[in-house]
Amino acid sequence: MLYRDGLKEMFQLRGEEPASRFVDVQYKDLLADPLVQYRRVLTELGLCLTAEDEKAGAAWMAANGRETHPRHRYTPEDFGTTHEELVNEFKFYSDVFLSPR
Repeated sequence: MLYRDGLKEMFQLRGEEPASRFVDVQYKDLLADPLVQYRRVLTELGLCLTAEDEKAGAAWMAANGRETHPRHRYTPEDFGTTHEELVNEFKFYSDVFLSPR
């Protein structure tokens, strides 16, 4: 699985670099308030957030929100796998990033 292998390489890289080099965004937090996450990421990257940045970010999010696109409907079986196989193959990722905090 190409995607799984890429994630494993990313995990290896994360282990070799200081944690301060990465900014993590929880998907549920991104869905709950994308503008807050946008601000947080820019701030954690050491960037100065201007009123123009705020306006541009809000405009982009308004134009590209989930409600602006049709809902995706597909299953793992559409791609030749199963839910159980995905859970097993990506356990290393979900244990770190998807476990309750």
